[in-house]
Amino acid sequence: MSTKQSRPREVWIDVAKGIAIALVVLDHSRHLIDMVGLPVHPVWQWIGSTFASVRMPAFFMISGFFLYRWKTRGWRAFVKGKLSGFVYLYFVWATVYFVVDGLVVRHLEDRVLGLTRSGPVQHILRIDTPLWYLMALPLFSLIWWATRKWPAWIPVGIAFLGYIGTQAGWLHWPAVISTVGTIGFTHYLFAFLIGARANGFIRAWVPKAKAWHLLAFVTAWMLLVFTEPPVPGLRFFVAVPSLFLISAFVARSQRLSGPLLSIGKRSLPVYVTHWLLLEFQLGLTLRFLEEAPEWTGLVLTPLLWATSIVLAIAVWKLTRKRRWLWARPDPEPVSLHGSVLAPPRVNRPTGFGRIQ
Repeated sequence: MSTKQSRPREVWIDVAKGIAIALVVLDHSRHLIDMVGLPVHPVWQWIGSTFASVRMPAFFMISGFFLYRWKTRGWRAFVKGKLSGFVYLYFVWATVYFVVDGLVVRHLEDRVLGLTRSGPVQHILRIDTPLWYLMALPLFSLIWWATRKWPAWIPVGIAFLGYIGTQAGWLHWPAVISTVGTIGFTHYLFAFLIGARANGFIRAWVPKAKAWHLLAFVTAWMLLVFTEPPVPGLRFFVAVPSLFLISAFVARSQRLSGPLLSIGKRSLPVYVTHWLLLEFQLGLTLRFLEEAPEWTGLVLTPLLWATSIVLAIAVWKLTRKRRWLWARPDPEPVSLHGSVLAPPRVNRPTGFGRIQ
């Protein structure tokens, strides 16, 4: 009897995740160093601004790629197999942050206290936590599920209006909601729904793209980077495709894709641990280096960036047998009725004509 082979991993997607999470850690390294008063070279400020339109939008778009598996499933199966896992992970890691910040980080150096974002409840209300991605995913997935049978232009169009409204400053959120929440729940919902609705076209086209496609998108992106005054919200439409195309070309070389592939496959552990690791490193640094010369602004950011990624992967390797840290314990791990380990078999759509 022949056994049907599972679909192989799409290497370019893991490479894109590796680049995106590396950019997230780099920007957080720059941001936290600046928050504690250590020098940051202007080049890292420029890089942070330039890649703001690609880091998390790419993550959310990729997260939307795999929702098609749940399109035909009922409410209970969707909640159990998809939503509950994100909610579980958020509260597990919010508790880890709360405990570690309280027992360790607050005793390292006073200036590091300003970096802690560890209240599991209050930060749900304010949407101001390093774990906000785990808060946004279940909400975005729920919006997709509720509108999955609608024509694509309706939910994507509404999300687009929210995206443009926020980018242009037309929409004003209550003061209690943080900047992360304001941007995250409008800007990134749009990216997520594009990934969910156009996953077939994107995943079919990107690996087959030509070099001139890559050149055209990257050129357009750089032109927008240097356009003054900037056009609100426009970079996203060329920045994320540029990242995907770069990832596809990198994925064609095992030597180039290897490190990024390794990081991309572990993007969740890197995401949930890197902020804590940055707090630790900065707390220890400030104990021995109260004031740093200006030239260190060029090396501190990449140094903490690299060590945080390495340490995050090391933490994952040391704790991966503690499965409850990384996934919701499932009493029925091989269920045919909605288990996350056994998603329904739904053919992935391809081409413009199959945009959902």
